[in-house]
Amino acid sequence: WIPADAAQLLPAELAIQRYPTGKPLDALIEVLRERVLPSCSAWIDQARERKIAIVGQLYAYPAGTGLSWRVDDDELAGSFIYYACPKWDVQWGGELFIADEAARYRLPRRSIHDFGHTRDSEVLLQQGMGHFILPKPNRLVVILPGNPHKIAKIAPAAGDHVRASFSGLFIGLNGLEKFLSARRTEKGGAQ
Repeated sequence: WIPADAAQLLPAELAIQRYPTGKPLDALIEVLRERVLPSCSAWIDQARERKIAIVGQLYAYPAGTGLSWRVDDDELAGSFIYYACPKWDVQWGGELFIADEAARYRLPRRSIHDFGHTRDSEVLLQQGMGHFILPKPNRLVVILPGNPHKIAKIAPAAGDHVRASFSGLFIGLNGLEKFLSARRTEKGGAQ
């Protein structure tokens, strides 16, 4: 979803479904637009962004998969995860770990592609604690910008169950242009 006066930023050549899609996912986007964004206005204003787009994607993590420690791009106003799995057991793993507030804005973005980076360990081990959130069905989690986070591996005990989610970004229009440019590059299109 992009504010109407910024819709021209979405290039036609990218395979992006635009809101409204006419699918059940529209109800979640409505909640994000009408309830979540207004309730998060304090940190969105910190980002000096008045116009925020919502960009999201569906994810399914099967047994044995997870996500390493990461920090989202600087120009984001935050991110979200909506757990769409119909059932989850606490023994199946897949917890969302969010580092202690002291690590906020201290983990370099590049580290997601640089496994074993010394700076990651220095920053995260300094406090050595944080929070975990279970992938409870129908739960929505909002992550402040700059917060290091990761997804624990899904345990073999999950069997055929997947950690299904709709995850995405609250992104200002300046950041959206950079995001879309990166997507063009990923798809092999011109910049």
